[in-house]
Amino acid sequence: MKFNYCPKCGHQDTVEQVNASKYTCKNCGWEFWNNPAATISAVFLRGDEALFAKRAIEPNKGKYDFPGGFVDYNEDIYDAAVREIHEEMGIKVKKANMRLITGYTRIYIPGQSVVDLVVVVNHWPEGFAPKDDVAELEWKPIDFIKSEEFAPKEYIDLPERLRNLAQQ
Repeated sequence: MKFNYCPKCGHQDTVEQVNASKYTCKNCGWEFWNNPAATISAVFLRGDEALFAKRAIEPNKGKYDFPGGFVDYNEDIYDAAVREIHEEMGIKVKKANMRLITGYTRIYIPGQSVVDLVVVVNHWPEGFAPKDDVAELEWKPIDFIKSEEFAPKEYIDLPERLRNLAQQ
């Protein structure tokens, strides 16, 4: 990423990149990082099926993912999951009904890396419907994750993890 101005002191052409993530300002000495953003994905399981969300907007409009989104600054990941599920499905899920199972680093859009944390939701209320940036919510076999219609390609081991959880 190219910084024309230091985000702290505002001087022009004083920021130099130290490594892939770290930057420093030659004027004020401030060090800062261009780290990946945190995201949360919520997986709802029903037997050997998972609930998939069809994206209504870019990136990957028309492809499937799981309900979820960006974790806000200093936000608890479970609070983020509760918020995103409510925004995208219209239901309130309790934090106690979620379990963190894994995480993946991936490119969300060119120039934006994310660390996507995946939670499984064990219990939820009836009456969910697509909201916000979700066009449809559909139950599909867990292996749909391997489909070309599923946007994130980094979830290579997720079907096996979910099948193991579904059998418990």
